[in-house]
Amino acid sequence: MNDDKGKILQACNNLPAEELFRLIQQGHITLLELIQAGLDDNKLVGLQELIAIQEDEMWQEAQTQRSLPLCRRYLQAYPNGRYAGRCTRLIVQL
Repeated sequence: MNDDKGKILQACNNLPAEELFRLIQQGHITLLELIQAGLDDNKLVGLQELIAIQEDEMWQEAQTQRSLPLCRRYLQAYPNGRYAGRCTRLIVQL
């Protein structure tokens, strides 16, 4: 895996943001590792947009369904996220 990770990090600026996002989601690399490897600023912006979209979707699902497991999943993924306070309050209500 370390060889694969090294190859990914070396090629990070040649891979689409969507592919890097998938690799982050699967736990192969982290955003910090990509930044440290010299990720291009435009690619970083694209990744941040994809991450923000996923965060919004996870929060909307937890809020709409008023689901304790979905709230916990959101907080696990985004402990300091934009909706962390609101999610914590929803957990208390549930």
